[in-house]
Amino acid sequence: MNSPIQRRTVLQSLLLAPLTFMLPKVVFAAGAAENVSLEDPIAKALQYNEDASKAASRTDKKANCGNCAKYAKCPPAVAGVSAPACVAGKKTDPRAACEILGGKHVAKAGWCMSWVKG
Repeated sequence: MNSPIQRRTVLQSLLLAPLTFMLPKVVFAAGAAENVSLEDPIAKALQYNEDASKAASRTDKKANCGNCAKYAKCPPAVAGVSAPACVAGKKTDPRAACEILGGKHVAKAGWCMSWVKG
């Protein structure tokens, strides 16, 4: 039971154990969500605003990204086109993916012209 092979295996396991806790952070960081920029051409065209109360074109005063049907959804995959990984998020998150803006994250309190009652 005291052979060097067993001790080596135990020592290797002890040295590699911390990596098992770090690996998920590295993997998920690679697929981290990208926030939409206010300078993004699509966001500009859709008059996206981080604060729905400051959106000039908004007619429904209750409309915001958080209650939009496109909030917390990734765009559908298109055959033959590789898109960056989308992290959808949840409807309760302060920022989540927007299907219209290519899966980039928008503010729950935001608004754009593509708002759809959800």
